[in-house]
Amino acid sequence: PQLQKTEERPRCRSCGSIGPMSILGNFTFKDSENICDGMCYGFYESALKNKKESLDEMNGLKAPNDSEHRKVQNPNQSVEKLKHQKKKKKQSSFDPMSMIYRTTRANDGSILRHVEPYIHKHETFTKQRWIGRAILDIFNNEFGANTPEYHRKAIELGLISVNGKTVPTSYQVKDGDEIIHKSHTHEPPVLYMDGLSMVISDASDVVALNKPASMPVHPSGAYRANSLTSVLAKETDLKDLKPVHRIDRLTSGLVLMAKNKEVANAVANVMSRKPNSGKVKKSYLARVHGKFPTTKEEVSAVELQIPTPNQQGTLDKEGLEYVKRTKVREPGVYVDSSLDVNEDKKTAYVSMIVSYPLRCASKRKGEWECGIDKGKPSMSRFRALSHDEKTNTSLVLAEPLTGRTHQLRLHLSAAGFPIVNDPNYGKDGNISRDRVEAEMKRQKTARNNHNDNDEEKEKSPVGDDEICLCKSICRFCNNGGPSAAFNENQLRWIGMDLHAFRYQLETADGRKYDFQTPLPSFARTLELKCLNVLSNIT
Repeated sequence: PQLQKTEERPRCRSCGSIGPMSILGNFTFKDSENICDGMCYGFYESALKNKKESLDEMNGLKAPNDSEHRKVQNPNQSVEKLKHQKKKKKQSSFDPMSMIYRTTRANDGSILRHVEPYIHKHETFTKQRWIGRAILDIFNNEFGANTPEYHRKAIELGLISVNGKTVPTSYQVKDGDEIIHKSHTHEPPVLYMDGLSMVISDASDVVALNKPASMPVHPSGAYRANSLTSVLAKETDLKDLKPVHRIDRLTSGLVLMAKNKEVANAVANVMSRKPNSGKVKKSYLARVHGKFPTTKEEVSAVELQIPTPNQQGTLDKEGLEYVKRTKVREPGVYVDSSLDVNEDKKTAYVSMIVSYPLRCASKRKGEWECGIDKGKPSMSRFRALSHDEKTNTSLVLAEPLTGRTHQLRLHLSAAGFPIVNDPNYGKDGNISRDRVEAEMKRQKTARNNHNDNDEEKEKSPVGDDEICLCKSICRFCNNGGPSAAFNENQLRWIGMDLHAFRYQLETADGRKYDFQTPLPSFARTLELKCLNVLSNIT
């Protein structure tokens, strides 16, 4: 049975690679694959002692969580303590109400929202895979935002502490340890839009919002204060909203949030297309490179640009069941005439359907790809609205018929019409290296000028000594600036030309919602006949 599982290419639940060889021994594999080094969180210490258990976990069976590991390793530890640790783990020092915002104008005229640097306290309890490892080794191998030298200094200065005490870099983490990391935090800028202007509707139990590009929906990664939920909490009366779905940070447009948990669960199930949850229709606007097909002949001539290896393999059992339930078509390009509009009996708006499975290409980079083997069935519908001969770009109405990550972006790219300014799957990025360097230089100048103002420093909730310690090893403050603190992708404040335009949904209990945003800037020159098409979406 073990050999059979290896033939099925068992994979690490974290990085997707097979291995590591330290637990797989002399097992052989049909395909040549990268071997996981066993250091990422896809493997669990208790499983490493048993090869079959490890293979079971890599083949998709549920792995034990940290609480279960603690119960096994420490049978005398009370359930109450585990619950207390779990509850305490969720606490955070971040308070959006204490954040201080300011705006600047970029070289291209865009208005950017900045957050004044603040001291953030990251709190967590020991994860099972950390037990017995040196604290410095844990930070160097699992937290890539800072350098090993930064981690060493932070531990020595007590900014990375264990159970509230300063420990040596060689300290071996124990089960139940509370690890705290205090840092001087800078956030990347985002496009500015005041909180009240984002609100489209808050009359019902669902709030409709118009998110600017470059801003994430909720705190994540390098963004906390510069997230949609934080800005709303700071600048409006809409607090404690519950996001029911997400759109990409670089995508602008419609985001729905609920005012209570019951509605949030119902709407979230519909938005994610769970069985028997209701119905949803999502309409996006996208500006793409090239002249998008407008006739049945042009659609029939489109060939998907997908590497040959990605066209091989089969869907797994879950994927085949999904196809049967949702009637997703076989991989390919199809003409869809069900939405044709004949306003003057002469002009027909032909839709193109793209169907192709998607799978994760890199969890670390957050990138996906078209691929049949281990892919998830996905299908999208597109319709040309207009074409600009000067820039050779087309405005397209896009509808995801399934709900996969980066679905519209990948399907358009595979069809040969990548979204303008898409940094992952587009023809080019939305910001050249010269513009990045110019913005970095401008931000550094603004930062140096702002450092002369000590008034804001007194507003920090922590002591001056701690502020000085955090600043002493801050990469941004110590002449690094944006180039040291942010990556190039985080400085993409313009966003890509993809906009969530309209959602129409009905929950299983009969509640109906229909929300729509104003046209995005890249679509405001639409002709009247195209506006009529958008108004007739049903």
